[in-house]
Amino acid sequence: MTSEQLTDETIEHIGRHYLHLRTLVRRGDNVLDFHELPVWEIRDALRAAYEAGQREDLHRSARRGRPPLRLRLGNLCTNRSYRVQEIPIDA
Repeated sequence: MTSEQLTDETIEHIGRHYLHLRTLVRRGDNVLDFHELPVWEIRDALRAAYEAGQREDLHRSARRGRPPLRLRLGNLCTNRSYRVQEIPIDA
């Protein structure tokens, strides 16, 4: 199974399990394509997607023999020479 196929399968699972959607395929009918969802179900689906991404990063990092992204970013953020550049919003 390719990485893209695994990603699609994970997204389909989250849609079915957390959002109770039969399919994520556009069907061309508003009744079938638009759904009313409570915010807690959306939050749970987003959490599941985030956790799936973390798991994939752990597996990918292990295969490459380097620390997971969250550890690499944590080191970057604690490095005192690193400065976050502010971007003006009023452009």
